[in-house]
Amino acid sequence: GYDGPVPDAVDWIIIAGPQMLWWQQQWPQLINHRGAVLGVPLQSWRASVQQLHAPPSAGFLIIQWLRSFMPFKQLSITGFGIKPKLPYHHAIKGHQAVTRHNWPAEHQQLNKWIQQHPL
Repeated sequence: GYDGPVPDAVDWIIIAGPQMLWWQQQWPQLINHRGAVLGVPLQSWRASVQQLHAPPSAGFLIIQWLRSFMPFKQLSITGFGIKPKLPYHHAIKGHQAVTRHNWPAEHQQLNKWIQQHPL
């Protein structure tokens, strides 16, 4: 849902969600981007929907996608978890969590991944 300008210092962008629909709706913002634009494959999004019984958040989808093709012992991530008094969203000031995501299922899966491999 981010619809702001692409910062100049960004080397690459990852598009999360049903890829082609998002690209068609948001392409004007990316047309002048000089770096790479990657899309999470639709099959990864669909797998997350099946697992969570709801559309995944962008963050969850990215982590799941990275885990699918990157063998790792540790993956460092930031910006996850909802704590009072901390911003929910880093790119969109004042943005609040939407109810279409299955936050408890995402939290449970993140905890499983943390137990399997440090995140």
